[in-house]
Amino acid sequence: MKPEQPVRRRGFGAAVRRAAVFVLVLYAGWCGTLYFAQTALLFPRGMMESAPPEIDRPGDAEQWWVSAEDGSRVEGWFVRGKGRDGTDPGPCVIWLHGNGEYIDDNMQAARMYAEMGVSVLLPEYRGYGRSTGTPSQRAIMEDLERFHGVLLERPEVDARRIVYHGESIGTGFAAALAEKYPPRAMILNSPFLSLAGMAGRSLVPEFFVRSPLRSDEVLRHAVWPVLIFHGTHDRVVPVQQGRALADLTPGATFVELECGHNDLPPDPIRYAGRVRAFLESAGVLSGGNAR
Repeated sequence: MKPEQPVRRRGFGAAVRRAAVFVLVLYAGWCGTLYFAQTALLFPRGMMESAPPEIDRPGDAEQWWVSAEDGSRVEGWFVRGKGRDGTDPGPCVIWLHGNGEYIDDNMQAARMYAEMGVSVLLPEYRGYGRSTGTPSQRAIMEDLERFHGVLLERPEVDARRIVYHGESIGTGFAAALAEKYPPRAMILNSPFLSLAGMAGRSLVPEFFVRSPLRSDEVLRHAVWPVLIFHGTHDRVVPVQQGRALADLTPGATFVELECGHNDLPPDPIRYAGRVRAFLESAGVLSGGNAR
């Protein structure tokens, strides 16, 4: 029997090597699939219920367009804050929505701010809705910088009181914009530390992610007030992500709500009150006066 033992060991070792190669091939295929599919996964325009109609803009929203170097045209809506004009300029929120919606879906939030005397700019993402082109971190950031430049020229907007408010993937764009153009204050709904880090949940190396959106790297150096809302039952971006981001952000305020990802805020009236109180504490609004 002894002469046969080396043969069995060689056979076992070969089986292990074959299994290891098989696992590596599967993993490489998995990573490759996600690498090439990541644009569709991060920006699932094809999975959204329907594209918005060509003309469905509310009367209180002014339509803006910016043009990119590749010829793409990107839409934005501007909603003027109540009572604001060139003689009484006020703060403005740049509202950055999630990856499964359009600017059309965010007029309720815009009107919440407008009632406070805060104007709102809702930039669309490249390739979404009526906008052309292909979305990516680089492309969207280029568009946001163009919108930011147009906004600063508006006479009803006080350039010293610009606020960024992001939802889900929009929180990453808010942080990325803040790295170049620091806001007066920032509000984040359901944020993540980084998309690159979240890719690790799918066993994908961070360097594979073409739109890493490293909010953690930006907010650990934040010198502006930050308010974070996160749902305890969020299964898209776990609440641990929001807690961790709040922990590393200097002076951040963290509000945990009894809700999931898509039903935040569960109580719009209380939510609006918390937002207003935060804006007052940040010097964006004066207490008790929308102006």
